[in-house]
Amino acid sequence: MGLGSVLLGFEPSPQPSIWAVPGTVISTGSAVTIFCRTPPGVTNVRLQHHVLSGKWYDCTPQGGTQEVCEFSLKNMMHIDAGIYSCKYSNGYQWSGIGDKLELVVTGVYKEKPSLTVDSRPQGFSERNVTLGCYTRHSSDIFILCRDGNASFPLNCLQQGHNKFFISPVSPGYKRTYRCFVSSKVNAFLWSVPSDPLELSIPGPSVSLIVVWVTVSAVCFLIFLLLICLCHHCAKCKASSGETRSQVKYKSSSSAPMDTEEKIKYDELEHIQPENCSQADTQVSAAEDTKEVTYAQLCQEIFLENMDSPPSNTLQGMSTQTCVYAMLRLSQEESQS
Repeated sequence: MGLGSVLLGFEPSPQPSIWAVPGTVISTGSAVTIFCRTPPGVTNVRLQHHVLSGKWYDCTPQGGTQEVCEFSLKNMMHIDAGIYSCKYSNGYQWSGIGDKLELVVTGVYKEKPSLTVDSRPQGFSERNVTLGCYTRHSSDIFILCRDGNASFPLNCLQQGHNKFFISPVSPGYKRTYRCFVSSKVNAFLWSVPSDPLELSIPGPSVSLIVVWVTVSAVCFLIFLLLICLCHHCAKCKASSGETRSQVKYKSSSSAPMDTEEKIKYDELEHIQPENCSQADTQVSAAEDTKEVTYAQLCQEIFLENMDSPPSNTLQGMSTQTCVYAMLRLSQEESQS
């Protein structure tokens, strides 16, 4: 009963965790460090390699407070590949096995595969890329790894055919890929890696971006110019309306005749040409009043038929022509 009670009241110990640095895929001859995390107070930690020989490595925590134990494997060989796990002891019993770690060794098979791009995205509707891993001999397992390097590849995917579909990809996508081949006999042993393939999907062209920016800037400047022109035209129309009203007011106020021009014509009407007056005195006294009236009529006709000639034209006229015209008119009238 006592033993049964003890067994019924027993609580299982927390399981340890395990991980590897720099990764779980290691090239032949490289080193790797495996870490096991356990609860505090344990007396022994064991790293177990699940192979037929049942190989393991033990670690004793210092002071009973250490929670992580390190196991360094200096020179990885094909016999070191496989599954690893951790367990610990608190002095009287062992814990259960926690998570398992699959450790892969590359470079075991010397045949080097080739990695190519079989298809690229076609326009905006299709965003898939197909990569092909090829080898001269038949293989059971094909592996594609993204990023990392040849000694420690990262983000690896295994499958039974050599076509890898990558989706989705977008403009500006850029990654480095490598592929390996393996056999079903031991999936933890891989071939040497292929040459790296840099998959790059071009983004928008820099020249296209420059063109769009330039076009946008030109359109903006044209828009500003149109706004300035509209504002200028509106201002010109407003000022033109004011000028026309001012001109109309001035023309209406001075419509009959400028004061200066009126004074000039009034002076002309009262001025008797000297030659004309001399001609009147030279006419014989026998001429009746009618002929003298015609001589005065000559001056009136001259003023009425003029279309406001400039003052300099009036000043430049010869008084002799005036006398001649008056005599012609008098003679024609006398003959008639």
